[in-house]
Amino acid sequence: MGYDIFNAIAHLAMLLLVLWIFVFLTVPALALGLGGLFGLRLARRKLGGPLERARSLPPAGYKLVDRACDLAAWPVIQTTSLWRGLKAGIASLRRQVAQR
Repeated sequence: MGYDIFNAIAHLAMLLLVLWIFVFLTVPALALGLGGLFGLRLARRKLGGPLERARSLPPAGYKLVDRACDLAAWPVIQTTSLWRGLKAGIASLRRQVAQR
């Protein structure tokens, strides 16, 4: 009989703990998320133009970096192609000379 009271108190404590965790931890986290959604909607409404302009900056930066890399790599690509062509030409001439 004494254990029944102890079990009832333990179950009540467990329920209170679960409620406490839900109310004091989960509800504020959900409220922060909901506040973030409303804040984002408000920011989009108030700052629509600047946000769209700012959103287009990273792709423009990527394009500039890509062009700069292409410009930097172009001489290396041309030199490598020229060198390979010269090697193939010299090897061809050597084979012709060796056949005579």
